[in-house]
Amino acid sequence: QFQSWGLQTVEACDRAELSEAVAIRKLEERHMFLPNREGAVVYIVVRPPEGGEAAASRTALVYKWKNAWYVTVRAIRQKMFAKASEARIRNRTSLLHVHHPEEAKIIEDYINFYRWSLLLLPAKFFKDGLGGFWVSLKASFDFFCSQKQDAMGDDGQTWVQALPESLKTQLPHGWIDRFPSVH
Repeated sequence: QFQSWGLQTVEACDRAELSEAVAIRKLEERHMFLPNREGAVVYIVVRPPEGGEAAASRTALVYKWKNAWYVTVRAIRQKMFAKASEARIRNRTSLLHVHHPEEAKIIEDYINFYRWSLLLLPAKFFKDGLGGFWVSLKASFDFFCSQKQDAMGDDGQTWVQALPESLKTQLPHGWIDRFPSVH
C-alpha cells in the first residue's frame, strides 16, 4: 500500500529472541557494514507466554542502531558543513567509536566530494547548498567522477542534470559550463 503512494518501505524485518545471543550478534554483523544505510530500528517486544492468558504483545523499547558506514559519513558531513580542514576531518574519523573495514576508501571518496563541492558552490551559499542538496550533490559528484561532463549515468542523467534546478540558479552564470575545466 505505501509503495503505491510513492513512499519507501522497510526492506527487511528480522527477528531474534533476546535469549539467542548468537542470532542477535549475526543480525548486528549483517547490518553493521551495509553501505548507504543508517542502520536499523530495533524493537524489543514483550510477548505473552504461549498457553498463558490472551494478553497482547507490547513494545518495551525502540532504538536506532547506527551502522559503521553511517557513523563515518555523518562525522565527515558535520565537518564539511563547518568547512573544516581535511586534517580535521581525518582526525575526527580516527576518533570514532566504530570503524568500517573500508573506512579509508569512504574517507577519500567524501574528501574528494568535499573538494568538488568547495569548487562548485559559491562561498556564501556553501553551507546551505551542501546541507539542502546533500543527496543530489553527491549523486552529481559520482556522475562527474565516473562519466565526466557529457557522459550519462545508468538512468540517462548527466552530472549537470543531477543538480536540482533550484541549486543551479544559485550558481554564477556560465559556471556549470566552465566547471569541468576548473576541476
